[in-house]
Amino acid sequence: MVTSTGEVYVALISDPLLQSIDVYTLTGDEWVLIHQNVANGPALSVDMEFDSADNLYVTYLDQNQSNKLTTKKLVGNEWEFIGQPGFSSVANDFEFSFLEDDVPFVVYSDLVNSRKCTSKKYENTVGVEELISNKFHPVYPNPVEDLVHFEGENFESVTILNSEGKFILNHKVKANVLNEIDVSTLEKGEYYLRFSGSKNKSARIVKL
Repeated sequence: MVTSTGEVYVALISDPLLQSIDVYTLTGDEWVLIHQNVANGPALSVDMEFDSADNLYVTYLDQNQSNKLTTKKLVGNEWEFIGQPGFSSVANDFEFSFLEDDVPFVVYSDLVNSRKCTSKKYENTVGVEELISNKFHPVYPNPVEDLVHFEGENFESVTILNSEGKFILNHKVKANVLNEIDVSTLEKGEYYLRFSGSKNKSARIVKL
C-alpha cells in the first residue's frame, strides 16, 4: 500500500508457525520491520488500508476470535481496536476498504450463511443489549470519582462507552496485573467498560 506522500507499506503474516502479523516499510531498496505481532496472536490472513488522512488500518481473520474478523488502527505507536474484536460471523475471503467519508467497511464470505457475501460498516456505537449480555468483569470502586481498577486477565484493551453505547475512549490493558483508568474527566453518569481479548467481558460503572 502507498500513502498520499509516496511511502510504501505492507502487512503480512511473516512467521508461518506463529501466524503473527508484521508491518514493513520500504526504505531505499530494503524492507524495514516497523511493527511486529500487530494482532497479538495468530491470524489466518490480513488486509491493510490507509484512509484519506493516511491513518493505517489492518483487518484480519482472528484465530483468538474463532476466525472472525478484527480491525485495528495505528494511533501514534499503538494499535487500537476499531469496534469489537471478532465483529463478523466466521469468515473466509474478505476485503477491507473505506466509504467516501472514511467509514471503514468490510465485505466477506460468510461461512455461517452458506458462504454468501456479507458486508458490514463500522458504527461508533455498540448495542447496550450486547454489553449487558457479556459476562461481567469486576471493577472497583464503583461508583467512582477518578480511578477505576480492574485485573487485566488476558485482555488487550478496554473501551469506555456511554449509556447509549457511544465510544468515549480506548485504553490499552496490561495482561494479568492490576490496571487502572483515570475517568476523572468524564461527566457524571452511567458508563460501560468493554474488555477485549481472547475473552470478551463488560462492566457497568457510575461516575460521580
